[in-house]
Amino acid sequence: MNGIVFYTDSVIGEPIKSVVEKQILSAGLPIVSVSLKPMAFGKNIVLNLTPGFVTMLKQITTALEAYESDYVFFSEHDVLYPLSHFDFTPPKDDIFYYNANVWRWKYPDNLAITYDRLISLSGLCVNREFALNH
Repeated sequence: MNGIVFYTDSVIGEPIKSVVEKQILSAGLPIVSVSLKPMAFGKNIVLNLTPGFVTMLKQITTALEAYESDYVFFSEHDVLYPLSHFDFTPPKDDIFYYNANVWRWKYPDNLAITYDRLISLSGLCVNREFALNH
């Protein structure tokens, strides 16, 4: 069974926030969200922490521990995922799988970039237990 772990520093603005959340919900997978402010998005867990890298790691760990699915997609508040992104199921339980088909958009400008093997944590799909043990 696949699911989504969603983490946010709760400072993302509109219209990106609503568009991203709507798209992730469209995947139809269970969601555990870990935010710094309450939000109505899947099973929400709020951490009273300051935004930063260590906080992001605590959010991810909290979501993984609260989850019950075998495989999870990491998702972030500022990434617009195509629905096909969530169709993948890892064939092995001991490998980190990344969606490397990534474009970066300088919003609201008309500038987008990509390059080969752009690997982001926000594109990870992995066995939940393997990620926790890592």
